[in-house]
Amino acid sequence: MKKIIIIGAGPAGLTAAYELLKDAKGDMDVTILEESGTLGGISQTVHYQGNRMDIGGHRFFSKNDTVMQWWSNLMPVQGKPAYDDKKLGREKPLEPGGPDPDCEQNVMLVRDRVSRIYY
Repeated sequence: MKKIIIIGAGPAGLTAAYELLKDAKGDMDVTILEESGTLGGISQTVHYQGNRMDIGGHRFFSKNDTVMQWWSNLMPVQGKPAYDDKKLGREKPLEPGGPDPDCEQNVMLVRDRVSRIYY
């Protein structure tokens, strides 16, 4: 049996572990080491006093359809407006049949890009 250690439980570490174990048939012993004690690295959403808050500046995006499909299989894209979108009158491209973020936790929220890096 192969013993594998992955350092970091952010998206990259969790993806690596998932992919290694998906077809391993018991051939691998995978351990993820995470310093903070929580999953997601800086790409996590926490709940505080009834509100969802993102830790770190993050927004998931890839031009690769395979990558986007991989993630949407794990975290379905929101299908109904979130509370803040309704409150602020923001319209988002929603996924038909996707989960309602006011009722479900397993949902990838659609968020606009609010920062730019110029060079």
